[in-house]
Amino acid sequence: MKSITLGKLFAELNNIPTKISRIRRLLKSEKEKERIKDYELQMSVHEKELEERQQLLQQISNMPVDMVKMIMI
Repeated sequence: MKSITLGKLFAELNNIPTKISRIRRLLKSEKEKERIKDYELQMSVHEKELEERQQLLQQISNMPVDMVKMIMI
């Protein structure tokens, strides 16, 4: 994962679930197999991103505040 600010981390934790929900809605109405595969791939990428960010947040939450300030600035 590239470097990320704490603000960007929280923004992504907010935005990625929205992207996943949007793709799920699109999948429900899609009939074309190629598009379905594309949407499923996009969704799996976003789910992986979300999992990585949640793990990072968990790691940060276990760090002392001074250390978080050092690595996130």
